[in-house]
Amino acid sequence: MNSPTSNQHFWPRCLAVALLIGAYSNIADPQTPGLFVVVLIVSGALLLVGHLLREPLQHLDHRQCQRYLCIGLGLMVLCQILILWRLPVTVYHDPYRVLAQADQLSHGDHTWQTTYFWRYPNNVALAYLLSLWLRLTNLLGWSTNFAVALLDLILLDSFIGLCLRTIRQHTSSKSALLGSVAFFVLTPFAYTYFLQVFYSDLSALLILLLLIRQLLNWPSQRHHWWRGCQLILLVILGQLLKPNMIVLLPTLVIVFWLARHRSHQQKKTLIQLSLVIGLGFLLSPLATQICYRASHYTPETRYQLPVSSWIAMGLDQQTQGTYSDTVIANELKLSSKTAKSQADLTLIKRQIKKMGPLGLLRQWWYKLVILLNVNDIEGWYNGGLRAAPAFYLRHGQFLSLLVSVSYQIAATCLFLSIASKLWFWRPRATCYPDLIRLLTVVLALGYLAFHTLIWETEPRYGQIILPLLLWQATTLPVPRSSKYQAQRCPYVMGRTERQQLVSPVPRKIRWQSLCWTVVAIFTLLSGVAYLSRRYPSAQIIAAQRSQLSTQYHARPQQLAPGEVLTQRVDLHGTANYLALENPAITAAVSLVDLRTKKVHPLYFQDGGYALRQELPAGRYQLQVVNQTTRFQEVSLVSTIGYRLAPYPLIKNGQALPTTSFIFKFIDQPR
Repeated sequence: MNSPTSNQHFWPRCLAVALLIGAYSNIADPQTPGLFVVVLIVSGALLLVGHLLREPLQHLDHRQCQRYLCIGLGLMVLCQILILWRLPVTVYHDPYRVLAQADQLSHGDHTWQTTYFWRYPNNVALAYLLSLWLRLTNLLGWSTNFAVALLDLILLDSFIGLCLRTIRQHTSSKSALLGSVAFFVLTPFAYTYFLQVFYSDLSALLILLLLIRQLLNWPSQRHHWWRGCQLILLVILGQLLKPNMIVLLPTLVIVFWLARHRSHQQKKTLIQLSLVIGLGFLLSPLATQICYRASHYTPETRYQLPVSSWIAMGLDQQTQGTYSDTVIANELKLSSKTAKSQADLTLIKRQIKKMGPLGLLRQWWYKLVILLNVNDIEGWYNGGLRAAPAFYLRHGQFLSLLVSVSYQIAATCLFLSIASKLWFWRPRATCYPDLIRLLTVVLALGYLAFHTLIWETEPRYGQIILPLLLWQATTLPVPRSSKYQAQRCPYVMGRTERQQLVSPVPRKIRWQSLCWTVVAIFTLLSGVAYLSRRYPSAQIIAAQRSQLSTQYHARPQQLAPGEVLTQRVDLHGTANYLALENPAITAAVSLVDLRTKKVHPLYFQDGGYALRQELPAGRYQLQVVNQTTRFQEVSLVSTIGYRLAPYPLIKNGQALPTTSFIFKFIDQPR
């Protein structure tokens, strides 16, 4: 029989192996040939710099550390504001549908326009909660665009600030604190998806972090009934926004089994927490029904997808376990939820039989690699810049690849550093914070296992474990000699004793750190510059891609005979391809160069209108003229208060600020 200690070592080492696979995923990314060399060299150099500077940073006094913290976070917030102001993106797919419905609800319109929310009712609560914020900002006279951007900024910076506060409260390591600041300030985490797109992922990160803080502070807090209410509310909100939070329940069961040999007080605390969290999950269906009633939402089971559909997608070899249009298309042909479920079960059995044991292991490998890969963070639900500025387009290829590579490097460094700590970590039976660390390890494994072994997977799903990893990275002991091991035991020694263990910093270490930092920066910038020129990718010059989508039965609008629709689009760089989404019609569809007055007719191709020719920077106008005697279908997207594009749609001379065509101007590689 295995000892309790060996059982507790098993889980950290499992997570260490998973993180090593995640590091491999980001190093060996095949999207750009030769990119792995840049990621590997820069990651190795930064890990070495971090190792060299770990002890010197302990010599910083409180004022110096505070100064660096304030400067870093101040620059971060300034950059965030500039990005939201100068680089607005066109949000599409699920986040836009949630946003459009919330905008509608906030203005008192409780009509559910498409079948999207009947198919995916888990996003009803998110739309309703967002509408409450928009109602408040409507009363203050703020625009919907400003309100959503402000909410993103508040949630993101609250998460970052709370992460740093938690680290500062539970470890005296200045290197851990400043390393975390560097992660947030110097990587795309704070400037791309989580800042530019409002969706449930960021809220889930913040809720999970708050939940971990509640667990950490539980033994030292009085008034447990009040803390318990807060914990119940967090669980309810988490389950409303992200149903995969249910993995917390089996996590508690496993941790309670691992803690069976711990002190009576720790087991008592764990039982209290389990009961409170379990109550939160029991109340979450009631909270869901409250959101349904408040938003006047009525479920339609004939449109709903059964749970088995997500399992079937996770086994689809063609998509390697990601979202499968084929699986969904086949289900939509069936009339009832029961029929869909039966079809899914048949498909699941056939898929497992076809793959066999080795094929199933291969599928799980692919899914875990996808789940922990972060190379496309800039493109998650981001349809491109609405009107990319000229200064950005001049260096767009370089900047786009730099964003991707820098986050891959950050993820690789984070995964490798945590994996080394987890492999040698020995949880202490008398230490309550170690029990919570063990819980975060098992919870992270639970999320990874859920999307690897059972559910469908996407790269952004893996971000949910980020607060757990940051907590582990900054509080787990560094594997080295016993002398330094004591330094990393903040619950055994005092601050003065720990500082006395740090020896003076030799000048050699400072020069080595500087040299390796220069190597990392030079390799990153030169490598990205070369690869972006050698392997250029399509660049969006201007776009408006938000839409409700015909797959959810969004209906095109009718253009009466003689009516004219126009919309101005400014290009700040050269484009060579235009795509305008619209069904085939007999009306005249064209692009007008407002400087030369030249008209470029668009041709119908692959379900939309297109134009392939050189379009230099300038002012253009999309135009649809119904010169026929019949009504024509036009694909337009409209909201109540959310502006979709820099310029309004003009209908017969009347400006419609919140209505737009669906289009994109692209500069494709020659």
